[in-house]
Amino acid sequence: MTQNVEAADAPSFGRDVRIIGLIGAGHFFSHFYMLVLPPLFVFLVPAFGLSYTEAAALVSVMAFTSASIQAPVGVLVDRIGAYWPLVTGVAVQSSAMMAMGFANSYIVLMALAAIAGLGNSVYHPADYAIMSSRLSPQRMGRAFSIHTFSGHVGWAVAPGAIALLAAYGGWQFALTVSGIGGLAVAALMLASRGLLDYDTQDQKDARQAGGPSALQLALSRPILFCFLFFVVIAMAGVGFLTFFIAAAEQHLGLSLETASVAMSAYFTASAIGILVGGQIADRTTRHSLVACVGFALTATLLVLIAEVRPDGALLFVMMIVAGFSNGIVPPSRDMIVRAATPKGATGKVFGFVSVGLDIGSVLTPIMFGWIMDGGRPELVFWATAALFILAGATVVFGRPKQA
Repeated sequence: MTQNVEAADAPSFGRDVRIIGLIGAGHFFSHFYMLVLPPLFVFLVPAFGLSYTEAAALVSVMAFTSASIQAPVGVLVDRIGAYWPLVTGVAVQSSAMMAMGFANSYIVLMALAAIAGLGNSVYHPADYAIMSSRLSPQRMGRAFSIHTFSGHVGWAVAPGAIALLAAYGGWQFALTVSGIGGLAVAALMLASRGLLDYDTQDQKDARQAGGPSALQLALSRPILFCFLFFVVIAMAGVGFLTFFIAAAEQHLGLSLETASVAMSAYFTASAIGILVGGQIADRTTRHSLVACVGFALTATLLVLIAEVRPDGALLFVMMIVAGFSNGIVPPSRDMIVRAATPKGATGKVFGFVSVGLDIGSVLTPIMFGWIMDGGRPELVFWATAALFILAGATVVFGRPKQA
């Protein structure tokens, strides 16, 4: 009976587009703000008499505070709904970034970075809860792909946009304008409550029944494997993106320029793969198979690059295919997590498993830096490939029956 009601009330295509547009805009700024400060270090260091370590600590504090409360925010989302946490988070993070443009001391910058991180904690639990509750099931894979893609665009746009704004009006101007952009999105969300707010029958039933606790969910086999999956893919992605250029220079004999272009080709192909992966995720229920095939192909190509040492066009073809095959996985990844999620627990589950991305991001630079210090740059490729295979294994052993 409930399914028939949900089918009858399924949102139209136009409504789905507006919802994912608003969610994607917020997710764009979530990723955008994480890369706003690094291009401004050249201004912040002399302006506040900082070391680069102290400047980098601003980014670390933002990431740490975001990760530290993401799981509790997921619990809150399931209890009161996702709309107000999302709007509040966007407004808080954007306001903190804008206020940095008026900061007069390092302590103030640090406090604002921590506040920005608190705002950033809402996106994954709230975004996925809204999409799962408000979007048509037959378009869920594409919605997840656009959500992920919008974050990638935020990463890609941030360094150049901030550099241009700083060149035009200074670092204070750059931070102020970037904050205003996010506040505009928060205002649009406030004006669109009818699109984003929800209280589904599943949530009402879950609240009345109590449902599994966050700890019970975290310790359940499917969710625990989803968490490990997120840890491992973050380690593979961050390690490769961080150290590919250095490893390519030392092991493949590439120039800095060529290695950088190859990395850009991989990143661009990955972004395109995300959009294609959304189409695939909506056309199959075998999401585990999609993830395993994508990871296996990426891992194989990385090992071949390390051992064959291709150059010229062949290198770029292999990097493009590796990036594309890796990119098709995230929408299926999100569908796997959704399939493992009990009704009314989307916020708790996505809030918990997304912490794995932060943990993987923290662990990886040290491990890959140790590899580079050992004088074996080819192991960057091998280690990344091994992590992708391990990610596929977590999918196989932890998948729900329907994934």
